[in-house]
Amino acid sequence: VNRRDYLVTTPHSPGLNFSTSDGLSCWLGAVPTAEQAYASCTGPRPDQGPGDWQVSVDRGEAAVVEKAPPPPNPNYIEPTPLPLPPMHVLNNDADQFCGVDSEGTVACRVGDHGFVLTPGRYVGAEEADEDEELSGWRELGNVQRRAQVEERRVLSDLRARGVIGGEERA
Repeated sequence: VNRRDYLVTTPHSPGLNFSTSDGLSCWLGAVPTAEQAYASCTGPRPDQGPGDWQVSVDRGEAAVVEKAPPPPNPNYIEPTPLPLPPMHVLNNDADQFCGVDSEGTVACRVGDHGFVLTPGRYVGAEEADEDEELSGWRELGNVQRRAQVEERRVLSDLRARGVIGGEERA
C-alpha cells in the first residue's frame, strides 16, 4: 500500500488512519517526539458493551481499553478511512506500526507495548491460543520486513532514474 494514502494531517491529530474489517478506525499518531508515539483503534466492541470503545497503547504504557471519548464536534462526521488490506503494515518509525494478517487480525505496537484485535472474538468466544497469537506477531513482522525491503528497492530505483534525490536510509 502507499503510506501517503493513509496520511492525515490535521492540527489536532496528525498521523496514519485506516479502518479494520470489523469497522474500527485506527490511528498511528505522528507526534513531535518519539516518546509521545501512540496507536489506537476506536469503534464498536460488542465484547465491551454498547457504544464506541477505544483500545490504545503508547511507548510508556501497556494497552488499555476504555469507553471512547465523544467527538470534539458532534456535528462533524469523520470520513471513513481506507481499509488496510490483509498482509500489509503501516509504520511511522521502526517500532511504531500496525499491521493486518491474512485473517484480518490487527496488531499494533509502539516500542515494547502493543495490542491485537481479532475480528469476531467477542463475549463467549474461545480464547486465542498463545502460540497462535505469537505466530500472528511473527507473520506481521515478516510482512513488515518484506515491505521495508520493497520500499528500499523502489526508492533506490527512483534515485537511480533521477526521479528523487537524497541518501538511502539504513
